[in-house]
Amino acid sequence: MVLAVNGVEFPIEGKGDAKIWFNGHECSLRNVLFSSKLRKNLMSGPMLDQNGLKFISENRQIKVYAENKLSFKANLEQGLYYAYPDIEPKYASRVEKTFKIEGKPNDLMTWHGRFGHANVDYILKTSRLDAVRGLPNLKRQLNFECEPCKLNRYKRVSFQSIECTRSKAPLNLLQCDVWGPANVIDTLTRFMIRDERQLGLKVKAFRSDIGGEFIANILNDLFVERGIKHDRTNIYTRHQNGATERLNRTVIDGARTVLSESGLDSFRPEAVLLSLWSKSYTH
Repeated sequence: MVLAVNGVEFPIEGKGDAKIWFNGHECSLRNVLFSSKLRKNLMSGPMLDQNGLKFISENRQIKVYAENKLSFKANLEQGLYYAYPDIEPKYASRVEKTFKIEGKPNDLMTWHGRFGHANVDYILKTSRLDAVRGLPNLKRQLNFECEPCKLNRYKRVSFQSIECTRSKAPLNLLQCDVWGPANVIDTLTRFMIRDERQLGLKVKAFRSDIGGEFIANILNDLFVERGIKHDRTNIYTRHQNGATERLNRTVIDGARTVLSESGLDSFRPEAVLLSLWSKSYTH
């Protein structure tokens, strides 16, 4: 079965009954056709008329009645009548609830969710420093608990502290890790040229794991040319590159929490980008 809209055909993938809500009142639609290719939900006036509903049109608005009771209204916009059902029905799924964000503007929990479940201390500090335009003056809440964070941020026991080289000045030590294919040489070279020029300092050391992208001859030649010391972690000891690995964990924990709470499992790249964005905008 195929549905044609403005000369474009859309395959029908299912047929059945659906329920929508207007102002808290349930409205049942029968013989609804489903197509994942349609970007909007369309309602047929003749089909509603065949099922006994009545229409009254006036002042660029259509009122639809069932058994002499107002079911919903549709307003004329750009040549079409638009009806807006409730976003969250009585038995909404997690996905449906995701699109309806409720909360007080100055509520810490609301902003904790909007920042992708970022560290609450960072959000409060960002608010206190007025570092993000539009972020209100947030106050710490007693007994603040976020259930999605508790469920998705489990961690192993921390490694014992060991003596290692720490950066004491800008560019003293660069720490790096790579996920997936990346132009390490080009990116690293541009970064060093920019920051050395901006800060008037030189990169002294570079720490990475022993992945293939970091032991290539061309990268070693770059370090020799610039007099940069290359520190490599031991095999199976990622914690030796702790700062980078900790950032990776922060980003993934945030993305996992957002996906778990929303139910939007297929939006993993977007969740990671949100987590990175939140990390960049909070202190």
